[in-house]
Amino acid sequence: MSWNAANNYSSTVWQFNGSGWDSLTTIIGSGAQSFINNNSNANTTIEAYAITVADSCGNVSVISLQQNTLLPQLVADNCLGEINLSWQPYINLPSAISGYEIWQSINGNNFSLYNFSSNTNETIDGFNTGDSVCYFIRMIGANGATSTSPVFCTTILKAEEPTIYLRYATVEDNYVKIVWVSDTIAKGFKILRKERNNLQFDTLATLAETQLNYTDITAEINSKSYEYKVIAIDSCGNDRTLSNSAITILLEAEKNDLFSSLLKWNEYSEWPTGVENYIVRRQGEEIETLQNNAYVDYYEDAYHIPSPFCYRVTAIENTGNLFNFKDHSNSNIVCVEIEGNIFIPNAFTPSGLNPVFKPVSSFLSHDSYSFAIYNRWGERVFFTTDPQSGWDGTYKGVKSPAGIYIYQINTEKIRNKKGVVSLVR
Repeated sequence: MSWNAANNYSSTVWQFNGSGWDSLTTIIGSGAQSFINNNSNANTTIEAYAITVADSCGNVSVISLQQNTLLPQLVADNCLGEINLSWQPYINLPSAISGYEIWQSINGNNFSLYNFSSNTNETIDGFNTGDSVCYFIRMIGANGATSTSPVFCTTILKAEEPTIYLRYATVEDNYVKIVWVSDTIAKGFKILRKERNNLQFDTLATLAETQLNYTDITAEINSKSYEYKVIAIDSCGNDRTLSNSAITILLEAEKNDLFSSLLKWNEYSEWPTGVENYIVRRQGEEIETLQNNAYVDYYEDAYHIPSPFCYRVTAIENTGNLFNFKDHSNSNIVCVEIEGNIFIPNAFTPSGLNPVFKPVSSFLSHDSYSFAIYNRWGERVFFTTDPQSGWDGTYKGVKSPAGIYIYQINTEKIRNKKGVVSLVR
């Protein structure tokens, strides 16, 4: 600090301690005087100083108006790549204040005058990520007096980059579900989707950072395979980290011949460790495990299962996932209609090799099943709704006579099928 003293006067420097004034030093002399406070904390707090003078007779003046140090506030907005610089007005200068010089140094270069302002704040932009910037403020008085602040520095940092891993995409019921993991740095997610053979992704949704799965109800799961990605949004609201891909499995099936169906599907290829195997299910039951993406289902031994035959394929992730996951991905469900039939004998011998008369069906549903036998007079001698039950040639515990009898069969797909059977004794 500096001041002018009259001839033969002594000057005492005072510093405000928050509740009163402490004497720092007394200097005897006239003209320009100065004092350096080596114990100053002006880098962290605004300090107030004042002067009293005493003449040769020991008469002491009233304390002068206080003068405050300048303490800038430097705030870096890393999202916008700018600096917000502010400081308190300089007060009690005997002359008017002309303005404030803003001095700047970037990346260790010499300080240069950035601007001269009459305000007490400045917003400075145009920085690059990683720039190291330093500033100090200098008050300029109309009488040439100055007051210079400490130097303050900061670094322009980029918002931290979130990590994200897309675990899988799977078909569930009539929708696609995707699941991912991310760290707490992510402040939201964007869901991207495209048809597998297309180039352009579309944005489906933007989600909060707490949601780590998404249900795509607009996917046409029975006709298209989709590729999904997720973008993690950083703390500045920028689209930042793009995840790996997850591709849904599209299963297609067609009747190969009378007793087989051909299944084909696209490979699930986006797990880092690959696919361990594919599980093929028919009517929800596992029928095969294999590693390629095609399968022929021979079902001549499955005649007792009603048509249609509905299939689903599940890909199982290989072991060794970096995040210790072992996930799976389901395909759509596709059904193959198989023509059902029913075989009915034209004769039976209760005491012979075929003692019970009953129809034998293939690939037919047993819902709404009924089987009735009538004698020549139209009297019903047998009736059941159990496909495993047949007529043993008796009526009310008595053997029915040999002859021609009429049967009537109903199933879900075959209605009122009638014919005759010979009872042979």
